[in-house]
Amino acid sequence: MSLLEFYTEHTHAERQTLFAEVILPLHLPKSYTYRIPFEYNTAAQVGKRVIVQFGKRKIYAGIIKSMATEPPKGYEAKYILHVLDDEPIVNATALSFWQWMAGYYMCPAGDVMNAALPAALKLESESKIKWNEEAEGVEGIELSTKEQTLLFAIKGAKEKEISLGEVADILNIKNTFPVIRSLFDKGLIIINEEIKDRYKPKTRTQITLSPQYSNNSPELKPLFEGLEKRAPRQLEILLQYFNLSFEQDVIYKDELITETTHRAALNTLVNKGIFIETEIIIDRLFAESNATAQNTLNSEQQKAFADINNHFADKDVILLHGITGSGKTHVYVELIKQAIAQGKQVLYLLPEIALTVQLVGRLRAHFGNSVLVSHSRFNENERVEIWKKVAEEKAHIIVGPRSAVFLPFQNLGLVIVDEEHEGSFKQFDPAPRYHGRDAAIFLAHLWKAKTLLGTATPSVESYYNAKAGKYGLVKLENRFGNSHLPQIITADMADAGKKNLLKGPFTVFLLDKLNDALAQQEQAILFQNRKGFVPLTVCKTCGWVPKCENCDISLTYYKFQNSFKCQFCGYNHAPYKACEACGSHHLEMTGYGTERIEEELQLLLPNARTERFDLENTRTKNAYYRIIRDFESKDIDVLVGTQMVAKGLDFEDVQLVGILDADQLLHQPDFRANERAFYLMAQVAGRAGRREKEGVVVLQTRRPHHPTIQYVIQHDYESFYQSDLAERFRFNYPPYFKLINLRIKNKEAEAVENAAQQLAHLLREKLGDRVLGPQAPYISRLKTLYIRNILIKIERERVSVTWVKDTIHQCIEAFMQTKENRKTIVQVDVDAYF
Repeated sequence: MSLLEFYTEHTHAERQTLFAEVILPLHLPKSYTYRIPFEYNTAAQVGKRVIVQFGKRKIYAGIIKSMATEPPKGYEAKYILHVLDDEPIVNATALSFWQWMAGYYMCPAGDVMNAALPAALKLESESKIKWNEEAEGVEGIELSTKEQTLLFAIKGAKEKEISLGEVADILNIKNTFPVIRSLFDKGLIIINEEIKDRYKPKTRTQITLSPQYSNNSPELKPLFEGLEKRAPRQLEILLQYFNLSFEQDVIYKDELITETTHRAALNTLVNKGIFIETEIIIDRLFAESNATAQNTLNSEQQKAFADINNHFADKDVILLHGITGSGKTHVYVELIKQAIAQGKQVLYLLPEIALTVQLVGRLRAHFGNSVLVSHSRFNENERVEIWKKVAEEKAHIIVGPRSAVFLPFQNLGLVIVDEEHEGSFKQFDPAPRYHGRDAAIFLAHLWKAKTLLGTATPSVESYYNAKAGKYGLVKLENRFGNSHLPQIITADMADAGKKNLLKGPFTVFLLDKLNDALAQQEQAILFQNRKGFVPLTVCKTCGWVPKCENCDISLTYYKFQNSFKCQFCGYNHAPYKACEACGSHHLEMTGYGTERIEEELQLLLPNARTERFDLENTRTKNAYYRIIRDFESKDIDVLVGTQMVAKGLDFEDVQLVGILDADQLLHQPDFRANERAFYLMAQVAGRAGRREKEGVVVLQTRRPHHPTIQYVIQHDYESFYQSDLAERFRFNYPPYFKLINLRIKNKEAEAVENAAQQLAHLLREKLGDRVLGPQAPYISRLKTLYIRNILIKIERERVSVTWVKDTIHQCIEAFMQTKENRKTIVQVDVDAYF
């Protein structure tokens, strides 16, 4: 090629007009195409963030979904304002995953983007730019005129912050992001500073001995002699330092402080120049951990491990059905070792953040710092660090709840979904309303990875798929070690009430078992699936019940906060002194939440050390860790909790479990009520007797002969499955039919009813008797919006699900064309849970 030809071709490439389809973090029915300025032709790549204008003044950071040379049809493309990233932050596989999720769960790609990206990676014109208080100053930093102008404006603003939208007016330029990016890179400003839990580097103070007192220094001997006479505390710390120095290279300040008086003595040694303090930045995402544990499988676990690998030869998904305490985690560890040896990443999904506390400790004992935890208790800046570590493959094992499926994996080889039956894997609001288990299976498919579903109580759908041969099926039918499944005994509350053998929420039989356990220095778990102090307050004169102003639900009283509170919208009301309907002072609190259970227990068993384990008591970042640590170390005798205590926790000394109100689990308006009741009771029962001594479970109920309760007592999952499956077949529920629920919302009761009837009519014209409703749900008003449900049941064999989804989209679009319906919200929930 001649020099002229090369120059011509190179210049043509630079001047080629390119267009980018951009996903915006908005609830929009489609993505939009933008024109790429010539100077960004090379920089623009699929998966990178770009700054674009949407609407008249709004500025957003979107993700490039695709690039082309053809302009969009029907509108003139606006220019991309800036390319934010040097490298793509979302890879091609992740974008395919986003696209699948948007299609399968019938939501815009922008909703998926919002769920996937940490908030600190999303910029819009309402975000805040703030002066970085930790910056040392601008001395020695080269700043352009525009950078100086912007910094001057920020420092002069109220609270030293301005919005991104204000930056354009201050600088009088359209494209402000190069200036913002430059100041951010120089550490002078912070973006999105509205976040409360701002990330700060974790530091630890290292202590080193001054060089003048090194081992061979002649000054060391007189130092010891002087301290021995005048400062024995300081001498003790110095000796402790030397003892530690023989065992470890780095010594931290907190390791030398063993008593409160030592802190002052240590500070004196620093002030004298004997010790030198240095602040060391510690990676807060990777706790110091060495892989020292050995993992030994028993014969049944070895067989399960071999069977799983055999199934993986022709199945992508395996269901490991192992009874509680059978040691499924031991099998997981061997599979993880296998995947890591192949250079793969592993995703380990859990239904609850609480489970990460015990599990991560055990995994780090085997894999050290290869384990990374991701969950919502991390602040936004920490989530960005997690995102980057996964993208850079600095973590091989990622443990987290359902949202972990969105992390930017580079080489995913194995997905483990523990407690796969859990409804917590289902996202309700906002969209995408995905199921973490099902999304993880598809994510693994995209990576050509394998998926293991583990549980003691499989979901009916998963067990059906395994029985039908879609999934492989492997079983663990015996507990690990010498332990046995607990004995489950019913306590008939109706009979106890007649015989005056009830003390508050407890039967005398359960209290006797509690006393026996405590006398033998054993621990107990009490399960009550209701938060707060009491769920219901009633006026005995007229029947008035305090209700939420925004929702169609009664208020729960929380004694610890001394407030009535709505569990859905957070509405609070001070304690009621009289009935607001008739003025009567005869208000009766009925029912028992976990707060009241704990209080009653403290009155009946004053010597027992009790603790609650529910959402209200675990809101802080380290609350889970504190409670589980205290229970493991036997600083707590009785743990009172909601369903959080039923999810995979393993405690050595729990010999008694009390299920305080089994009936409340059964009486729910949901076709999954029996399944949910079975797995909650079976799982919480499985916390008892997990070592050599057989545990005892006391199940309090007024219906001891209910079939589901009998299946739980007999540890008979197979019979429960067959019974529930027959019911589902009879009434056209999953796994035989697919469910799509449309939730119609409006602030006016009449408007929501009319709108729901119109939409149901449009749907019936196309889908016939597959459409049920509209019907008001059990809670017909939430957060000021009235609700109606339209349920669509789709047979799996005779109709295309894709066609049904397209038809639903068309009907919703036609419905929204009517002016009076535009104030109505329509939410689509695929594979709906109720």
